[in-house]
Amino acid sequence: MMARSLSGHRVVSAAPDDRCVGLYALATVLTAVAAASIPIARRRRLTISAVTGAAAGTTLLLFAAYSLVTLTF
Repeated sequence: MMARSLSGHRVVSAAPDDRCVGLYALATVLTAVAAASIPIARRRRLTISAVTGAAAGTTLLLFAAYSLVTLTF
């Protein structure tokens, strides 16, 4: 199942058989970030892509750090 407009749905289809629940959580957070970016960008008079990119990048960085810590310890 691939969505055209929400990048989080692409991550969901990559999660095999409930073995990696973290990918489902990441997809949900990325979808929420993408949806929340629109009103935030309009309110602050910024481009939607700039707000979405910054928020999604931060989310992915935090998820990578979390994954690294949980794999290490």
